[in-house]
Amino acid sequence: MSRRKSRPLHPELMEELNDMHIAAADKGDGAWWALMEDTVTNYNYRTGHGYDPFETVHKWVRTSGHFEMVRA
Repeated sequence: MSRRKSRPLHPELMEELNDMHIAAADKGDGAWWALMEDTVTNYNYRTGHGYDPFETVHKWVRTSGHFEMVRA
């Protein structure tokens, strides 16, 4: 596991993802995911961080509290 995956997401990035989640709530799953990944890409560009957009959205889904995890 990389060091980036083991650390929590930056609070500012979490806030931006929370805001985008609310703004994109009426979008389909694919569009919602793309907007969330774009949020991470824009954050990286602005701040110089190197978060992987795909992995970061997955981590946000697991840790944000917006979704209930369902056991298979």
